[in-house]
Amino acid sequence: MKTKKTEDLAVMKVKEVLYKSSILVPYIEVDDKKPSWDGSILVYKSKKLTKDSILGKIDVQVKGTNQNKHKYPVNISDLKNYYNSGGAIFFVVNVKNYNIYYKLLLPYDIKQYLNKVKTNQKTISIDFKKLDISNVENMENICKGFLVDSRMQQSTTSVERKIEEFNKLIFNSPTFSEDYLLENPAYLYGLEHEKSVPIPVAKINLEQIESNKSRSKNWHRNLL
Repeated sequence: MKTKKTEDLAVMKVKEVLYKSSILVPYIEVDDKKPSWDGSILVYKSKKLTKDSILGKIDVQVKGTNQNKHKYPVNISDLKNYYNSGGAIFFVVNVKNYNIYYKLLLPYDIKQYLNKVKTNQKTISIDFKKLDISNVENMENICKGFLVDSRMQQSTTSVERKIEEFNKLIFNSPTFSEDYLLENPAYLYGLEHEKSVPIPVAKINLEQIESNKSRSKNWHRNLL
């Protein structure tokens, strides 16, 4: 299949899936010529889709392929552009069976990848996750969480701090649904005091959530 047709089909499939949501509106153009980005997703607070209800905008990149891709080579120059702009969501679409894979490229993650890059290296292979296109609520929460983490990381990721240096650790989640929390990684932020700026210090996967009678929760985590 010709490259242009593959890319066009990939963009159309991503838009079709995003349009299932009542609060996600894709602005992704077929045959887009902009460097590093193919468009964006507007995220709204409600179904009204008014200017006053916009939560934020997420830059996106879409690539088409003829294979299922759990790994994909991402251009180093693109990563640097995403880092400087607060991140992006990268989609890879198998245009034969329309499986969609995605990667949240937030400043904290991008910094980890760039630290591994060798001189004159052009791309880096990155793990992608298959998108459950039937779970619209999960897609919405992924986008909401991305917006919050992007804002929290954009101005502080360059600060080098260790997790042990902080008195308090917090993480952001757009929902306290156990399914979402167990299936999606979260970012830990360190606080020196209540009014200090949160500093990203780790990325975690929750393995287990235990609830007691008072409805409080204990979180078991693995550092990524």
